[in-house]
Amino acid sequence: MALFTSFLCLISVVASQLAISRSETYIVHMDSTLLPTPFSSHHHYYTSLLTSVSNYKHSEPIYSYNNAIHGFCANLSPNELNAIKKAPGFLSSTRDVPLKLLTTHSSDFLGLNSLSGAWPVSDYGKDVIIGVVDTGIWPESKSFSDNGMTEIPMGWNGGCYGGTNFNSSLCNRKLIGARFFNKGLRAANPNITLVDSARDLHGHGTHVSSTAAGNYVQGASYFGYGIGTSTAPRARLAMYTLGYTQEDGFYSSDVIAAIDSAIKDGIDILSLSIASSGLLYEDPVSIATFAATQNGVFISKAAGNRGPSLNSIDIGAPWVLTVGAGTIDREFEGTEPQKVIGKIVLCHANEYEEDDAFSVAENFKGSGVAGAVIVVNALDLPTDEIGFPAIFVNGGNGKLIQDYVGGSLHPTASLVFAETLCGMKSAPKVADYSSRGPSPITPSILKPDLIAPGDAIIGSWQEQRPVNLLIQGNRINSFAVASGTSMATPHAAGVAALLKGAHPDWSPAAIRSAMMTTADFLDNSRNPIKERGSNRAATPLAMGAGHVNPNKALYPGLIYDADTQDYVNFLCALNPTSEQIRMITRSNYNCSNPSIDLNYPSFIAYFNCINGTKSVQFQRTLTNVGKRISSYSAKLEKVEGFEFMVVPPTLVFRDKKEKLSYLLNIRGPCLRNGAVLHGSVTWVENEGQRAVRSAIVIVNA
Repeated sequence: MALFTSFLCLISVVASQLAISRSETYIVHMDSTLLPTPFSSHHHYYTSLLTSVSNYKHSEPIYSYNNAIHGFCANLSPNELNAIKKAPGFLSSTRDVPLKLLTTHSSDFLGLNSLSGAWPVSDYGKDVIIGVVDTGIWPESKSFSDNGMTEIPMGWNGGCYGGTNFNSSLCNRKLIGARFFNKGLRAANPNITLVDSARDLHGHGTHVSSTAAGNYVQGASYFGYGIGTSTAPRARLAMYTLGYTQEDGFYSSDVIAAIDSAIKDGIDILSLSIASSGLLYEDPVSIATFAATQNGVFISKAAGNRGPSLNSIDIGAPWVLTVGAGTIDREFEGTEPQKVIGKIVLCHANEYEEDDAFSVAENFKGSGVAGAVIVVNALDLPTDEIGFPAIFVNGGNGKLIQDYVGGSLHPTASLVFAETLCGMKSAPKVADYSSRGPSPITPSILKPDLIAPGDAIIGSWQEQRPVNLLIQGNRINSFAVASGTSMATPHAAGVAALLKGAHPDWSPAAIRSAMMTTADFLDNSRNPIKERGSNRAATPLAMGAGHVNPNKALYPGLIYDADTQDYVNFLCALNPTSEQIRMITRSNYNCSNPSIDLNYPSFIAYFNCINGTKSVQFQRTLTNVGKRISSYSAKLEKVEGFEFMVVPPTLVFRDKKEKLSYLLNIRGPCLRNGAVLHGSVTWVENEGQRAVRSAIVIVNA
C-alpha cells in the first residue's frame, strides 16, 4: 500500500506541474486482475486514481463499469490522461464518441399465429426479458399494458428508476424495468439542457420496444392505415434510455453504461438499433456486447442504413445477430374516385435530377394546392411519410393519368386515403437503404446475418411529439409508421425471445444459428428474394441467410454452436495486441489455437488472386438438437465454374447434443474485381423434413 501511495503522490505532482489543456471525455479500459488490492471496490480505486491526477474537484468517474467492460469514464486533460496511462492495470483509452440512431401486420407476414408454431410453443415468449437500449419509452402506451401478464420472473435483478416525470408506478408486469443514462452526453455538452428521465421524448425507443415485445392492442393504426391488431409476444421489457440530441445522437460512454446495467439486471435478449464505430477493439458496442454474450444474452443489432453500397455494414462482430431490413406485403394507398375536391397537381418526379420524390412533395407545401399525384420512375413506390396530401404512382399508372388529363377539357380528381392492402405485392424485398456486406471490420464473417421486416412498420409512439415532423401543425397519434434497420432489429429480437422461451437452454449462438439456417431465401411468390428497385435477385451480401422465419427456426434439427473460447480463438487470429484483446475479453485469455474459421452458419470465400485457380477450405461442427437418431446428407447449390466438395457427405447422429464435423472445399478461378457469386450447402434430413441451409458467397472485394 505504501508503494502505491507513493505512486499516487508522484503522478499527482507530475499532473500539477504540467500545463492543463482542454479536457475531453475518455473511456478508460483497465485490467481488473492488476488493480491494487487495498481498495474495497474498482470504483474506489478509480476515484482515488482520478483524485491523484486531477487539479479540479470532480474526482469521481462519470461512470464505473464492471460488467460490459472493466474500467471507467472520466473527463481528462491530455496531461491527466498521460498520468492515468502510467497507473497499474491501465490497458487503453478511447475518446467518448457520438453514435447515431438507425432510423402489426408484420407478425402475420412472419407467419406467427395462435394455432401452431413459435407463438403457442414458446407461450408467446413468456418470462423472456428483452432489454432495449434506445431513446426511452412512453409507459402509458397501450402496448405496454400488463393485461394478461403473470408475475415478474424471479431472476430479474433490475428496477424502475425512471427519473423526472416517470414514477416507478408506471412500470408493471410488462415494462419491468426503466433506467436512464446521459452523463456522457452531459459531459460532452456541459451547457446542454437535459431531462433526467427514462421517458421517450423522441418516439424511436417506444416504436422499437412495441415491435419487440408490445402487448396486444386492438385497432392499432396510423391515421386509419394498417388498421388491425398490433401483436407481440408475452415477453417482458426493460428500457435503458440514452441521452440523445438530434445533432450528436448518443455517446459511447452512455451506451456502455446502459449495457453494463442490462447485464447486471439479468436480461435475456438485447435489442440495439444504434450505430457502431471502428474496429472490434475500438467499437464500444462490439466490446460491450461481447460481455453480454458471455453472460448468455442474445444480441440483435441493426446492420445500418447506408445501402445499397457494398462494404457498408455497420457491425462485424460475430457474437451478434446483424439484421438487415426487408419489405412486407402491405401497401398504404390512396385512391381516385371521380369527384372534384380542390386542385390536384400531376408531377413527374423522375424528370428531376436533383430533387427526389419526397423533395418534390415538400415543395408543394404551403403553395395552396390541395394535393399531388407524383409519378416516380421506380419498380417499388416509396412508403415513408411525406407530410402532404399526395400519392406516388409508377410510370404505367402515371401515363394513364397523363392521358386522361391531356384528353379532357375539365379533368377532375380527388385523393382518398387510409386504404391498407395486404398480400398485394411480392415480398420480402431487401430495402435499398439496408447496409450490405462484406464487413470491412471482419471480412471473414458473412454479414448481414439475415433480414427482418423493417419497411413501413407501424409501432407505438410517444404522445406529445408529432408523428410527422414535415407536416404543418401538430398531428399526434399513438402509433407511427417508420422504416429502417432500426425497425427490423426488434423483430429479430422478438423472434429470439420466442426461441429462448421454447429452448431456455440454448446459447445465443444456437439461437442465431436456428434463425439463420431456416431463413427464407424465396419470397411469397416462391421466387428468389429481390432487391427493392430492381429485378435483380438479392445476394447474401444484401440479405444474409434470407428472411427470418420464426416457425421454422423453432425446430432447426441441427445448429452451429459457439462459445466464448471460439470467439477468443477468432480474435486471436486477427493479430491484436495483448492490450486490445484484453479490452474485449476483460480477463486472461488463451490464444493457443487461433482460427479465423469460426463455427459460423454461413461462408464467405475470397478469390482475390490475379491468375489461375485457388482453393479455400472451411471446417464446421453441427450439434444435433433434433431427433436422437437421425442422418443428414449434404445438398449443394453450386456456382458455375467452381467445384464444391463436402467431406463427409453424410452425417449420422446417434444421440441428442452429439457434435459432428465436416469440411467444405471450394476450388475455382480467380475472379475479377467486384465479382459476387453465391450458392449454398444444405444438410437435408434423410427421414424427416429438416433442412439446415448455409449461404456461400464467393467474392473479389
